[in-house]
Amino acid sequence: MKKKSHPPSFYTSGNGGYHGKKTRSQPVFALMPEQVIQRCQYGCHCPICASQVLAVMERMRLAGWPIRALAQRAQISESHLSEFLRVKKFFTTDLISRVAGAFDLKLWELDQLAEQKLKEINSL
Repeated sequence: MKKKSHPPSFYTSGNGGYHGKKTRSQPVFALMPEQVIQRCQYGCHCPICASQVLAVMERMRLAGWPIRALAQRAQISESHLSEFLRVKKFFTTDLISRVAGAFDLKLWELDQLAEQKLKEINSL
């Protein structure tokens, strides 16, 4: 049986390679930041959607959390969180508040992080 190949990842563990089942110490995202921005632009969404996604991805990376860990802490489904991170769906205020709470942040604190990301996006 042929072994499946894995696509390059945005965030990976230590040396950047695939290490088998559940051995990554950091989350892996399918999209690069530029792709997140492009998806929001192509969908005619305001830039804050991209900055929210990038802020959440950054917090996940810093915490070393995969999607499953954040979904459990925020009490939302992994599939819904994954769709948010792939810019397929957008969070309601209630859901983004849960995500912020999972990081021990208030909604306004996560919004500040998103605003910082928006400034970074605008400087590109």
